[in-house]
Amino acid sequence: MRFLDRYPIIVTPKLKACRAFWVSHLGFEVVFEADWFVLLQADGASLAFMSPD
Repeated sequence: MRFLDRYPIIVTPKLKACRAFWVSHLGFEVVFEADWFVLLQADGASLAFMSPD
C-alpha cells in the first residue's frame, strides 16, 4: 500500500480562528473545507484542523 498524502490533524474547538490565522498570516491555502474539518496546504506541506464534535 502506498500513501497518497500524510499530514497532522489538530483537533480544536476554534476551527475558524485556526483557519484564519494559518491562511492570513502563514500563507496557507484551503484545499478542502467542511463544517467540522479544514485541510490547508502551502509549499507542498499539508495541515488539517478538525472540530472535536
